[in-house]
Amino acid sequence: EEGAFSASEARRYLGDGDVAGAARILGRPWEVVGRVRSGARIGRTMGFPTANLAVERLFRPSPGIYAVWAGVQRAGAHWDTEPDWHPAAAYLGRRPTFDKTEELLEAHLLDFTGDIYGRRLRIAFVEHIRGDRKFDGMEDLKAQIDKDCIRAREILSATQPPAGATKLNAAQAGATKQAQS
Repeated sequence: EEGAFSASEARRYLGDGDVAGAARILGRPWEVVGRVRSGARIGRTMGFPTANLAVERLFRPSPGIYAVWAGVQRAGAHWDTEPDWHPAAAYLGRRPTFDKTEELLEAHLLDFTGDIYGRRLRIAFVEHIRGDRKFDGMEDLKAQIDKDCIRAREILSATQPPAGATKLNAAQAGATKQAQS
């Protein structure tokens, strides 16, 4: 793909969930930035705690599961300090399995332990894994989330965090289950 691209073309790619196509146009991954807020803790009860961001006022890609890099603001750091980057699987949607209506971005940071409530979080979208769907129950959803995390890890192992970022390996990130909402 060569030649000039427009912002509307990048938005079209994003709207279709093609975050990799949008990244080719933008020259970098498309990102969402916000403060981590508490959620319903559903992910935590299933063994997949998530960092939650409100997205109602942001342009965003189509609902579904994405492989992402999650940039966590260091404790006590100024908001524009480069974050610590972690591989993650993110969900964007309304959680139809639980009949929720609020659209939310939830990121499960792989191999991470820590409390990041109130910290700034950058989500850099790398690749769309699958669309959103309603599951018959929590066990079906849990099995699918496990598959999604495996797929996100595979995708991200072949990529790097956004330019200028420092990728943390599993040992640096604390290779244990994360303590998020």
